Amino acid sequence: MTITSERPRARRRQRPAGLHLSPAGLRAFLAVVVAVQILKGVTAPLSIYTKSAWFVDYRYGFVRRGLGGQITGQSELAVNAAIAMCWVLPIIAIVVVLELLVRRWTAASTSLAILLACSPLVVGELAYFRRTDQLGLVVLVLVGVACLQLRRSLLPTLAGLGVVLAVLVFVHEATLLIWGLAAVPMVFVTGNRSRLRNIRLSAAAVGPGLLALVGIVIAGRVTPAVATQLREDAALGGPTVFRFLSQGIADSFGEVSYVGLSKHLAQLTLGALLILVHVVWIRRSVGLQWVSMFTRLDRRTLLAVSALTGGTVFAVFATGIDWMRWFSSFGATALVVVAFAVLAVDERPMSSRTVHVSWTQVAVVAYLTILSPTPEFEPSLPIPDVGAAHRLLGL
Repeated sequence: MTITSERPRARRRQRPAGLHLSPAGLRAFLAVVVAVQILKGVTAPLSIYTKSAWFVDYRYGFVRRGLGGQITGQSELAVNAAIAMCWVLPIIAIVVVLELLVRRWTAASTSLAILLACSPLVVGELAYFRRTDQLGLVVLVLVGVACLQLRRSLLPTLAGLGVVLAVLVFVHEATLLIWGLAAVPMVFVTGNRSRLRNIRLSAAAVGPGLLALVGIVIAGRVTPAVATQLREDAALGGPTVFRFLSQGIADSFGEVSYVGLSKHLAQLTLGALLILVHVVWIRRSVGLQWVSMFTRLDRRTLLAVSALTGGTVFAVFATGIDWMRWFSSFGATALVVVAFAVLAVDERPMSSRTVHVSWTQVAVVAYLTILSPTPEFEPSLPIPDVGAAHRLLGL
């Protein structure tokens, strides 16, 4: 009787179900997602308000948001080129961030790249709104790149970007409030510099823009007569919306309150759900290693940055009615800042040359890619002049 022993067969390791993407495959995947978002956005009709911003200039004195129209000269070709720049350049900036995340090749950076590409708050909305303030996203990304890459010449570089931001503030003041002020947390989370050094860098990045905003608040509002004249002159280029020209802060508060609670609740609910989806993705797929870039800040600095961010968000929501646009813009800003926080984390790249994307994640990506937040709300009824009441009462 012969006894033979056989070696047990090695069990084949089963790969988890889903996509297994190499760096080239991940780039192709992100390119498809971004392309779908762009097509979805640019095929939507251009709003009257978006085009109107380029028909305001300084012919009748200093007007807030008048620099864009002054540069284009209300030429149809120049206006169309400017509108294209307002979505093409920011999307290029997002693609740069995606490339940086892919090159980092960590589990956190690759997962965040997928979320950033498919988020309905970013590429699709940039292509849909095509607003002038979106150019501030380009400055924010350049600030992040400079903070990661530069050492000796960082201060003059940020000062130069601060001047660019100040110029863009004269095209639209939201350039500073939504995108520009985010340079402050960007500076603090992208390096191990001293607190005083970070304060100087932040001042260089946002100081010129703040001065420009002060000038707009003091001298940028025009009389109703000038607003009427500009509206009549711009009528040759088609329908325009110049309601904002003669509005003060009190008028803006009144406009927000006039819209009504039901509309605000609908937008708040949708915005909160979108934020929840992003938070869950980041918590489960990206991880929270990047949070250390915030928690390492001393308590006083963290409180100051939080107060600046919270105050800005409140000011924008309290003075503007298109809340879904605010959700989209602030959401895109937050994702970009988190992306650079992830890039700043000292973590080794993955040893594997493929990244796994489960079918569940693919389904979520597809859903977010085709999802669009509710378009901005423009009331068709006249807005009460709350500012006039405040002036009458001497407030």
